[in-house]
Amino acid sequence: MNSCLRLTDRASKLPHRAKSPEVVVPKTYDEMTLKEHLQTAKSKIQDLKNISSNKYFDHPFFGNLKLDSTIKFLEIHTNHHLEIINHILKSNKRSGFRHHS
Repeated sequence: MNSCLRLTDRASKLPHRAKSPEVVVPKTYDEMTLKEHLQTAKSKIQDLKNISSNKYFDHPFFGNLKLDSTIKFLEIHTNHHLEIINHILKSNKRSGFRHHS
């Protein structure tokens, strides 16, 4: 099985309640920080276009990933987080939570 398929199979089983590694846990949790992180992520994704396809990313769980597998992982991981956000939003709707602007 090639590394991209193995990655897809393993990443599709990402748990919703896994503990994040300390290195990726932000020190603050507010809307401004989240927006800054999103902007940085968008910029870094654009930077991937300038990287050789032979370069590797050393992921602590999946090991060495080539650029195509890294991009696939980022897509899967981002979708994983969007699923969590949608789950939270649905749960809050059922509990009567309303957002006020």
